[in-house]
Amino acid sequence: MRRLTSAFSEEVGVLSANASSVTRVLRYMLERIDRGEYVPGGKINTLSLAKDLGLSRAPIREALHTLAGMGVVALLPDRGAVLRPFDPARLMQTLEVLDAIFGISLIKCAELYQDPKVISALSDYRGKFLEEDHGAISFYMLIHDFHFDVSMLSAQTVCSEVISSLNIDLLARTFADAVPFSQYRALYQSSYVRLIDSLLEGDGASARTIFAHHIRRQIRLFSESGQAAS
Repeated sequence: MRRLTSAFSEEVGVLSANASSVTRVLRYMLERIDRGEYVPGGKINTLSLAKDLGLSRAPIREALHTLAGMGVVALLPDRGAVLRPFDPARLMQTLEVLDAIFGISLIKCAELYQDPKVISALSDYRGKFLEEDHGAISFYMLIHDFHFDVSMLSAQTVCSEVISSLNIDLLARTFADAVPFSQYRALYQSSYVRLIDSLLEGDGASARTIFAHHIRRQIRLFSESGQAAS
């Protein structure tokens, strides 16, 4: 099982006495998942969680919905919350689907390279990608936002809907743990800046090629990390 709490900590910081109830539940559950105390496919007992943490069931439910959005748990009508099995093959397939779907959006977006709204949005993202204070999770989620917004800008609503359904949050956390972000950050930044520059020049083919290369590199890095065989 991949480590989830290390990636989660990057976003919420060190847990303090003033942390929200939902954050407490999330950290507690992710730590138990990391320790193997929840069995993949096994039911998560919400009453036991509430008792252990001294909380009502409301923050427990909210935390479970957050974990469901991350792709960590599944909320089943007949069983409640269960831990999803870690499926490296599914994550690899997610990247392949993203490559195909987002490639369509890139081609369409490049055709709008003279649109002031498109120019403004792409320029804004270019600046964000060049910022130096990104952690792994924040950068991966910036990438996700970029994919979604480019699809919306290019009027590819089906593409944006598919991208939203890919459990990118879980994918981001898995990569953050498996692949040393600091080692590849400059490379990721360069790839996305070059991709945006290609879009601003109306060169959808080059943007598509840059993105396809980025995805192949991500798949290779994840495969080499050992997580793919977990």
